[in-house]
Amino acid sequence: DGTNDTVSISDYDISASGTGDFSISLWFKTDSTTDMADAQFLEKEVGRFEYWYFYIDSVRKVRFIARDSSGFILTYQSEQLSNDLAGEWNHLVYVCDRDAGQVTYINGAAITGETDTIADTTTSINNTAAITIAKRGSSSWLDGRIAEYCTFSKALSAAEVAFLHRKKGKYDLSRSKLGGDLTCWLQMGDGTEASSGTTVYDMSANSNNGTLTDGPTFVADAP
Repeated sequence: DGTNDTVSISDYDISASGTGDFSISLWFKTDSTTDMADAQFLEKEVGRFEYWYFYIDSVRKVRFIARDSSGFILTYQSEQLSNDLAGEWNHLVYVCDRDAGQVTYINGAAITGETDTIADTTTSINNTAAITIAKRGSSSWLDGRIAEYCTFSKALSAAEVAFLHRKKGKYDLSRSKLGGDLTCWLQMGDGTEASSGTTVYDMSANSNNGTLTDGPTFVADAP
């Protein structure tokens, strides 16, 4: 609801060894039907100088930022998204190839990147914090809905992104060709939890379960 509702996942490594390639895929829908700005998706924050964030900023640009106490490791910023997407289900994917660069996709189509900076390829982005869904920093939360959150320990290809967009979660990813690289898969009500309780079960083989925190609820609405 835009005020402190989150899903918390105990610390897991989104990137193998912290220096490997990785991808994030999720579906989201803003409650606003007119504005896409300030959609907060993920944070993994130890403190002011050690974190990574994935979000849409105040001018509707997709951003991924990772840093440690020595400085920024990864910085990505897309071109501005259209407000025509507000209030609708959208599929968003962030792909990081630590050698080749970063790219995002919206509804299966690559978004032009304005900033793509990999400061170095040897510093780990992993830290000891939990991953929190629908939050960034101390006072920014998502006002909307999230479905089919999944992460992969590889840089997804355009064809693999198109596959995820086409299936809309109506496919057992753990049995697909992507299953071996699947590090977490929360179906947000459509998994073992069956829209009940406060645990969102990881449907990959890794038991990275999420916990509903401060009041988010399951709703009968899906991509």
